[in-house]
Amino acid sequence: MAAYREVVGFPGYRVSRYGEILNSAGRRIAVHTNRRGYVITCLGYGKSVKIHRVVAMAWIPNPEGHPQVNHIDGNKSNNSVHNLEWVSNSQNIAHAFANGLHPNPEKPVIGVCLETGAGVWAKSQHAVGHFGFKYRSVNNCLRGRAKSHRGYAWGYA
Repeated sequence: MAAYREVVGFPGYRVSRYGEILNSAGRRIAVHTNRRGYVITCLGYGKSVKIHRVVAMAWIPNPEGHPQVNHIDGNKSNNSVHNLEWVSNSQNIAHAFANGLHPNPEKPVIGVCLETGAGVWAKSQHAVGHFGFKYRSVNNCLRGRAKSHRGYAWGYA
């Protein structure tokens, strides 16, 4: 029989190292896949939880306090403890780009100074940090939510 640990925040529920969740009566809880491809279920009073986070919280130490759980092989349905790791947001994004998992592959961007007309070129919106710009603010410009960031108008190259 597989070993189980209590689901953090949900007394009476237990989770195995492979993502199987049991209720207090020892019955397996049904799971399904959401629109983004993550395996989820409802616990407690209808609280939706992602299985990979439940497994990581129960089985994987997080001494650095990273906020996200990464699927090492990129397969969102493989919720085995051996396939999960705690990571920062930037580590998670870097992993997705490095393994071709990111839905928006890198596209070069250009920032044009509104005052001087000088330009800044970056291989992607994530690389703008090397020039002192904020990724999220540049992203807002690229999506049309903002006109400029730090005096630069941004667009795809």
